Amino acid sequence: MAENPSRNTRRCEAAPAKLNLFLHVGGRLENGNHLLESLVVFADFGDKLRLTPSGTFALKHTGPFAKSLPRAAVNDLTACAVSGLS
Repeated sequence: MAENPSRNTRRCEAAPAKLNLFLHVGGRLENGNHLLESLVVFADFGDKLRLTPSGTFALKHTGPFAKSLPRAAVNDLTACAVSGLS
């Protein structure tokens, strides 16, 4: 059986910037979650995500502000999400 070609292909995806116009946290549900009401708009600019298949997770920041980003993976939501899946 042939492998899914999308799993073996480099990809570049746009990640548009999101602006939260408001966020209202409402009452608490029985399961402990809160009701949320929000209005968001997406901008015509944002980040580009370049994805390359690999056997391990690696995250590289590039661009004009990359040097000002924290190096510790604990501060990166993407790294935290991936470690939670492992």
